[in-house]
Amino acid sequence: MTNGLYVKEILPAGKKKSRVVLDSGDDFALYNTELKKMGISADSEIPEDVASKIEEILSQRAYNRSIYLLEKKDYTAFQLRRKLREGYYPSHIVDVTILRLEELHFIDDVRYAENYVRFHGEKDSPKKLSVKLAQRGVPREIVEEALSNYEGPSEEELISDIVARKGYVSSEADDKARQKMMRFLLARGFSYENIKNFL
Repeated sequence: MTNGLYVKEILPAGKKKSRVVLDSGDDFALYNTELKKMGISADSEIPEDVASKIEEILSQRAYNRSIYLLEKKDYTAFQLRRKLREGYYPSHIVDVTILRLEELHFIDDVRYAENYVRFHGEKDSPKKLSVKLAQRGVPREIVEEALSNYEGPSEEELISDIVARKGYVSSEADDKARQKMMRFLLARGFSYENIKNFL
């Protein structure tokens, strides 16, 4: 926060909080009691000392919120950044919080990708793993490294296992069953070339 912040409007953000929208387009959320105590209202400027206090409050809350979330499950930097922004933490505070958590190794995209591949690699194709990790904001080079370091079953072995678990027998399957299995395997990210060898 800097001097000269002007409040454009104040919007509800739950039962006890409100979202403060600045004329710069930035926003943040505080408890209604805090807004009242600090004298923050729409169409008014936030004094420098109050802005510094808000910065301090939001920085600590963003960190505490992150720790709370990470105690429940692992997050990528992208996922955690999105979570914090959903809570109306300003972008610069989110960036500083993410950097601090990375330095402390509380979030680590490399570790996340390796664990994800290890856990899901027994049932999903490399292609599907890559897509899922990309959706979680893991950089491509980290995904590729995690996949290359994984020593799990080959795609052929995965397909064979799935086909067996599904009770599919190629010599007994009609066209309808064959097409259904083909669609299922393609949806899991397996290549057509490998799939056709089992159908």
